Amino acid sequence: QALASFTLPLRDPRRMAPMLAGLGVTMAWLGLLSYVPKIFWISRVIPWSMMAATVAATVFLERRLDKDRVAQTAPSTPINEPLAAVS
Repeated sequence: QALASFTLPLRDPRRMAPMLAGLGVTMAWLGLLSYVPKIFWISRVIPWSMMAATVAATVFLERRLDKDRVAQTAPSTPINEPLAAVS
């Protein structure tokens, strides 16, 4: 979602952090599953807690990105303030 959020510039830290976090978590999962698969067989708690942490981090970053994106596109005039009459 951060990659497709065009309301923020690509190099904006608010957009770059979720992209790098997503890439990092994906690489971590692939690395663990490829090179240390036995860690997942120690206890059922390990893979489930890692999945829960992945989902929680994803939801947190998605909400923060969405809040920043909405703040970036918010109108400059308050909603309750009447607009100037056009003549």
